[in-house]
Amino acid sequence: MKAGESVCILGSSASGKSMLALSIMGLIPEYKDFRSQGEIFFYNEEGIKTDLTTLSKSQWRKLRASKIAMIFQDAATSFNPVRSCGSQIVEVLMAHQKIKPGRAKSMVYNLMDRLGIEQKEAVYRAFPHQLSGGQLQRMMIAMAMIGQPELLIADEATSNLDEKNKAEIVDLLWSMQKDSGCALIYITHDQAEAEKIAGRQLFMSNGQLLELEKGKNDADSVTDNTPFMKSVEYRATLQATNSQSSPLFTVSSLTKSYKRRNFFGKVYARVQVLDDVNMQINRGESIGLMGVSGSGKSTLGRLILCLEQADKGSVLFKGEELSCMSTSQLRTYRKHFQIVYQNPYNTLNPRMNVLSIVREPLEVHHFCNSLKERNERARNLLLNCGIPEEKQQQFTFQLSGGQRQRVAIARAMILEPEFVVLDECVSSLDDRNRENIIELLHDFKVNQQISYLFIGHDKKLVERFSDRVFCLERGNLIQV
Repeated sequence: MKAGESVCILGSSASGKSMLALSIMGLIPEYKDFRSQGEIFFYNEEGIKTDLTTLSKSQWRKLRASKIAMIFQDAATSFNPVRSCGSQIVEVLMAHQKIKPGRAKSMVYNLMDRLGIEQKEAVYRAFPHQLSGGQLQRMMIAMAMIGQPELLIADEATSNLDEKNKAEIVDLLWSMQKDSGCALIYITHDQAEAEKIAGRQLFMSNGQLLELEKGKNDADSVTDNTPFMKSVEYRATLQATNSQSSPLFTVSSLTKSYKRRNFFGKVYARVQVLDDVNMQINRGESIGLMGVSGSGKSTLGRLILCLEQADKGSVLFKGEELSCMSTSQLRTYRKHFQIVYQNPYNTLNPRMNVLSIVREPLEVHHFCNSLKERNERARNLLLNCGIPEEKQQQFTFQLSGGQRQRVAIARAMILEPEFVVLDECVSSLDDRNRENIIELLHDFKVNQQISYLFIGHDKKLVERFSDRVFCLERGNLIQV
């Protein structure tokens, strides 16, 4: 790469895109089965080259953020959970530049303005778990850009954003790269995004990089000629059936707001997320839920499953009021409804291998009579979800983002639930694997009459997958 050049790297899940980025950053994980070799040369302004593979930890500490920075795919695990997001960005400036705290905070605010972050003070003082996926990703971009690096690596930087914000961030990264003159490595699944970056395009396949011609996509394209896309007759029949079926979930007057607190616990702001939301979900029905980042989509999903407590309102499951139940009473209902989170890395136990993670719900809810039977059931489901047997004995940190999401889906489906919340469950997958997962979810729905709340940013995908589509806007639920 030349100085100021932009290069896009495309490829399917687990093809090695993120591993290449981590190699350049000197962040290759160290475990006994891993071997690496080769050289990575970085040239400074005087033209003196440095082999990055030979640097010590102290040398890397001076280089990262100031010369080479990275926007990670999983923003939630990139921030310190016990410190506010803004203070962590200020820390980058204080570590590499002799700037007073007040000046550093002002620079962070200016960058947040450029990134289109609203309610700057509240977001600056918020902890990572208090922000939506989109807000957290924008703060991750701010952390990477604040040091004005010479090389910026963006690893799926827009995967958690809605279509509007995704386009804005792509345009913003492009303009910031041109203004600052830094080089950009942009890793993505989206061919359209790669075209917008307007640099060279490379395709990662089986660990090798192939140069793509401008405007040509060598990746396997997804067409509408799939069993799922051909299932119009089934969908029409299902919609007619849903109009006559009994409700599975009934949500009435659901309201939720969050309090923002400072370091001393004092409330300094209140954010209204949901305002008098009403919804009915029938058996075997897929409900699509769209909205901009931070609109409350994930919050609504958690409230329906009673993973959070609403300010007011009620949630009925088969006519039973869930919001009034105790923890022990709710535990008996948990096997009937599950959730696949937007961020699988935070929800999968890093100390358990893949097979044990998927088998665990069977043990908790006393399914199957023996360990052998549980293992067999978990193994078969993982194979159906595209996880081969050799991967089932590995730990989650050894898997790609797409593979981790498949494991999360398998864990949710192992109990054969009646209702599943799918919170951006395919956002980290490339087009081909995304279509495979959608096919798999569709098969579960047909065979087991599962109901879904499908949360997503991709309007075409949500409309295609869902029987009814709703949009959350300023706390209000609107049927599309």
